[in-house]
Amino acid sequence: MPSSMAAKILSERNKILKAMEDNDMTLISTQYPHRFFGEMTAMEWINFCDMHTLRHMPQLAALLTQTN
Repeated sequence: MPSSMAAKILSERNKILKAMEDNDMTLISTQYPHRFFGEMTAMEWINFCDMHTLRHMPQLAALLTQTN
């Protein structure tokens, strides 16, 4: 399971990097506003996802130690 989760995280990271290369990160996303922050630019969404992932890393590490 841990290697499967790592592969999924890496796959999503690669999708985000590709999107960053192919799109204008200054555009405001109006289709899916954040429930607290409202409309954000694509770069703000990227930064939010990055911080959100960092927030959950200790939880993932704890799950990994429980499975070993």
